[in-house]
Amino acid sequence: RRGREWAQMISPRLKPLNILGLGYSVSTNGKVLTGEVVVVKTFEELKARANEVPGKFVVYNFVYESYAKTAKYRREGANEAAKYGAIGALIRSVTPFSIDSPHTAYAENVPKIPAVSITVEDAELFDRITQRGETVKVSLYMEAHMEGTGMSRNTISEVTGYKYPDEAVIVSGHLDSWDVGQGAMDDGGGAFISWRALSVLKKLGLQPKRTVRSILWTGEEMGFFGVKDYVKKHSNELHKISIALESDEGTFTPYGLTYSGTNPAGQCIVNSVLKLLAPINTTHMNPATEGPDIEFLIEKGVPGAHLETHNEKYFMFHHTNGDTMTVEDPYQLDLCTAHYAATAYAFASLENMLPRVNSVLFNGNQCDSVPGFDTKIRQRIANISTDIQKIIDFVVKGDDKGVTYNELAKFVDQFGSRLVGTENLENAIDYMLDLLKAQGHDNVHGEPCQVPTRGKEWAQMVSPRAKPLNILGLGYSVGTDGQVLTGEIVVVKTFEELANRSQEVKGKFVVYNYDFKGYGESVKYRGSGASEAAKYGAIGALVRSVTPFSINSPHTGMQSYKSGVPKIPAVSITVEDAELFGRLAARGVKVNVSLYMEASMADREGTSRNTVSEITGTDKPNEVVLVSGHLDSWDVGQGAMDDGGGAFISWRALSVIKKLGLKPKRTMRSVLWTGEEMGLIGVQAYAKQHAGELNRMSIAMESDIGTFTPLGITFSGTNSTAQCIVNEVLKSLNPINATKLTLNEEGSDIDYLMAAGVPGSSLDNAHETYFYYHHSNGDTMTVEDSHQLDLCTAVWAATSYAFAALDDLLPR
Repeated sequence: RRGREWAQMISPRLKPLNILGLGYSVSTNGKVLTGEVVVVKTFEELKARANEVPGKFVVYNFVYESYAKTAKYRREGANEAAKYGAIGALIRSVTPFSIDSPHTAYAENVPKIPAVSITVEDAELFDRITQRGETVKVSLYMEAHMEGTGMSRNTISEVTGYKYPDEAVIVSGHLDSWDVGQGAMDDGGGAFISWRALSVLKKLGLQPKRTVRSILWTGEEMGFFGVKDYVKKHSNELHKISIALESDEGTFTPYGLTYSGTNPAGQCIVNSVLKLLAPINTTHMNPATEGPDIEFLIEKGVPGAHLETHNEKYFMFHHTNGDTMTVEDPYQLDLCTAHYAATAYAFASLENMLPRVNSVLFNGNQCDSVPGFDTKIRQRIANISTDIQKIIDFVVKGDDKGVTYNELAKFVDQFGSRLVGTENLENAIDYMLDLLKAQGHDNVHGEPCQVPTRGKEWAQMVSPRAKPLNILGLGYSVGTDGQVLTGEIVVVKTFEELANRSQEVKGKFVVYNYDFKGYGESVKYRGSGASEAAKYGAIGALVRSVTPFSINSPHTGMQSYKSGVPKIPAVSITVEDAELFGRLAARGVKVNVSLYMEASMADREGTSRNTVSEITGTDKPNEVVLVSGHLDSWDVGQGAMDDGGGAFISWRALSVIKKLGLKPKRTMRSVLWTGEEMGLIGVQAYAKQHAGELNRMSIAMESDIGTFTPLGITFSGTNSTAQCIVNEVLKSLNPINATKLTLNEEGSDIDYLMAAGVPGSSLDNAHETYFYYHHSNGDTMTVEDSHQLDLCTAVWAATSYAFAALDDLLPR
């Protein structure tokens, strides 16, 4: 059994840590353990630094290569750390992907020190802080995790064979899961396609010659207890198992089976059976000894097979709160069920069991199916600007390589999220003003504007079972007036459905579980969902996060109230919870929810500042090229991607020009906006304060949709000459392949400048995963890549310098 657990970083700043205790870890003995951390990447480094370890926590921030290669730190990390006197082990989650999501698991031979998994983001945070020579202290509390024993059961059912009932084909998955998420992917899907395979045969009236047996294992996550017990109890029957199939790496789109048998005839039989599945394209056979549970059967000589699927995303959700029904796809589950039912039936219908005599491994020509890499030949343009080439080389390969990443990491690690209206944001602005002065920028100052503030919030499902809900209040939402609101929910997919069911809404929460069709189409439910629900008497709006991807991560954002309609609380909920509510409602289950929110943005104002710095132009100092990003963020994650990266490439563009001694003709101005997340407050104040100067602004540039690999820039100007100028500038970026010009009017803050006639431009980058992290706890430095930030800095510095170096303003 698992007990309660929590941890937090207590210095150099306070930060709650998302943790999951590892299986069989001991507790902290009723106490809160506090100590410094020692961060290592390998067991070899731990041994070399053994003298630093006594009385401290060891943090394993290994480099993820694969699950097989890195799971050793989870299995053996506590034991290795304890050898040198550590008080606990904090182990980076074994996953290639994270949105602030810890991944737990079974740990063998854990000594008597607590062992927990921490998120990838926190492991990297500890590493960056300690690399800078700062001390990190952590507190940990854990109740005993896995004390005592109890009874559980393997779940077995059969379709009895009509000719050889004592011989069996096994299909299996495990029914237990970790106590995170819903265990839908690991391994609900595998378990359910196993028993469903038998149901399909029954419904079709098909009679296999030998018995098809479904086993839903118990205790897999804690050490394969179910299969070990099965092997022991059925040891004199194992020679009568023709093949044991298992699905435990996801039920995504299937493409074939692995097969452990080394007998050539057995391999040919399996290969021939798979050829029958050509209509659903699941014909691939991979000779491999795979399968966690069935390995114990394979060891006893039983041929084993594991379902192969396109499970590239499996370890994104594995052992996390993201493992919910949102991962599953009905059509993919149908394909997996068909595959399992068909292969199990085929093996059970053969005249003989699969042969077991060992021989050479099956040799397929799989290399023919591996796609090649598309090589793009890039032609260099002869007359690239010498200055632009200097900028690119200096930032990407020279002395400034990695500076943007390091400066951003230092900033977000120190300040974390920076919600407008908080002291933390204002401290961050003070830090930036000091830094920009130290960088030698001209005219460094803050420009004040009025901003709102935000309060505390929580929610939970109270029936049909108790479940905490991850929520984030939406911008400018009212609170619950100091009370806890409790009520039923009504789940709708569209505003039209809400109107059609309006008589059901009064006194209830409306849950918007829309089908995500892109940010632009879906954001309307966040923006006006509360007012639409309030029209019909709803007491609150719970809006599915506007994102195509989730690991139980709510994404917040702005909403607004319509005049003449009551104001009700509005929060974002996770994709997983929205879909959970949708499924429960579809089954006729009554769901009740409780919500508490302090007034989020209403009737409370403070003062914040836009952060401004310049390089004064040599010839035309009153004309301006503006580069910008916003410094505020939502109160989740670290605000590294949205929009720390955009803000930092903006001020860094000026620093690069300064360091290289380049002299632009007109002034280059960096503005780090405040209050963007709460309604573009900073830029509205700026546009008002500088209205008389906007005719002298050549272009306003903004980066606020990620600083991933840059592709080029967008441009709002409709003047054909201006478009040609921008295009020619971008040709100079051919060495870093960022030459793409897209004509559109994108931009959040700069919209207010474009509305006044200023040509606008946004950084165009490969931001396909942006909305995975957007407005969520996953927005941390782990999203950022040092080289990508260098490339974006080079694009920003080169293009802004080029526009500032032109003889004339861009024509309008």
